[in-house]
Amino acid sequence: MTRLLGLCALIFAGLLPMSVMAQGPNWDGYYLGASLGARFASNDWVTSRACPNVAVCSGGIPGPDFAQTFNSTSARIAAFGGRNWMLGSTWLAGLEAEIGWADNRNTNSPIPGTTLSGGIVPSITNGDTASVDLSWDASVRARIGALVQPNTLLFATAGLALQRVDMTATCNNNGATTYCTSPPGAPHYEVQSLVLPGWTIGAGLEHLLAPNWLVRLEDRYADFGQANPTFFTYNFGNGGDDRVYAHVYVRTHTASLGVAYKF
Repeated sequence: MTRLLGLCALIFAGLLPMSVMAQGPNWDGYYLGASLGARFASNDWVTSRACPNVAVCSGGIPGPDFAQTFNSTSARIAAFGGRNWMLGSTWLAGLEAEIGWADNRNTNSPIPGTTLSGGIVPSITNGDTASVDLSWDASVRARIGALVQPNTLLFATAGLALQRVDMTATCNNNGATTYCTSPPGAPHYEVQSLVLPGWTIGAGLEHLLAPNWLVRLEDRYADFGQANPTFFTYNFGNGGDDRVYAHVYVRTHTASLGVAYKF
């Protein structure tokens, strides 16, 4: 990543008109922009209990597949805006807000932790699935940077972030090889949606191509902690207990190329 940022700085410097450099560019002020890139999602699903009141589930002890990864990669678009303040002739501080969208989806089978729970539930689950989907995200961040050239800024950024997460569990309940049992023959499909708060940190390069146009390359990591959904609670007490206690850990990594107009 360090080599890539260095190469971009050299390329941008080579494209810069000498007349612009001679003017002593002004980085201070407001800006609005858009970016295109990729978001890499690292999601871990851990089931801590499964059908705790049913004998074949050994009192809620999950099966050997209690942990699964739901990683995915998606294209991402975003809009951002902020304000820069010059601190002397070399340093810059700023505030920035961003909202982005990507379609990170991953589906696994079976539902984590629902097979061989007590040595009786079959290991083949006849199409039972679980999925983790990430859509929009947003952040409000501080920035601090240094001008490595009059028109090239190397910056670090950190702040608060939000991530929309949809977690889905599907249980066919269509025979001996499915996890669910109650009501007999009734399939289960449940989606739980949350907006998770978290934090984000990153770094990048920004270059002033003209007095009012900026181009940037940014790399950022975000951690949103964990969601704790419990699935299939609606049928508890109707002759069975298909509850699944899940813990989904959500982390993302984004890389983007953006262009902004400075007012």
